[in-house]
Amino acid sequence: MKRLAFIGLAASIHAMAADTVVSGDMQIEAGTMYEINVGSGDTVTYSGLISGEGGVKKTGTGTLVLSGANTFSGGFNLVEGKVRADSEQAFGTAAVTNSATVSGTQFIFNVDGGVFENQFLLLGSKTNGSGDYPTLYFQKNTTLNGDVTLAMETNFGNLNSSSIVVNFYGRILGGANILYKIGSSCMSVGRFMPPPDEISLCSCASERCNWATGL
Repeated sequence: MKRLAFIGLAASIHAMAADTVVSGDMQIEAGTMYEINVGSGDTVTYSGLISGEGGVKKTGTGTLVLSGANTFSGGFNLVEGKVRADSEQAFGTAAVTNSATVSGTQFIFNVDGGVFENQFLLLGSKTNGSGDYPTLYFQKNTTLNGDVTLAMETNFGNLNSSSIVVNFYGRILGGANILYKIGSSCMSVGRFMPPPDEISLCSCASERCNWATGL
């Protein structure tokens, strides 16, 4: 089995073709942000183990798929485009952030019954009114145990034609910022903290959620 080790402040790989699969394991040393650039219309899949104390940064407007049982602890930053989590450990063990300033970013959760322990810091913004808001897309029943911090209004939606259940078990933070349900596919949403009681929303239409953030 091949293993690549990255040491230093930055390292990058640029996907040259669509539907590329990288199956070897990678170790990212502390202080290194490993950049994966995926071009428009392309999809790159990392199926091997990504480990180490460094982090991963996704750039480019294409789609990155992470399917390994990753253990890297330096964080994941989505700068552009889409990232699809095909395993519960896709984003490693630290916080997940987005820092987009022009175009919207999309996090796609694709694990049936998946439980994600990461915190999500959706810190991007729209510049001069251009671009889309960040979006959390769910293809299957999903639970987010970590806190979700919003810097602006954030979309969430169901990519599955059937109804799914999504649970936000951590806090939803961000003052006046809210989650906005988009699309026509039904979702039953559970939220346990805060407040301590579950609040459910079964929605098929696009609407603002009837619970505010920061409560």
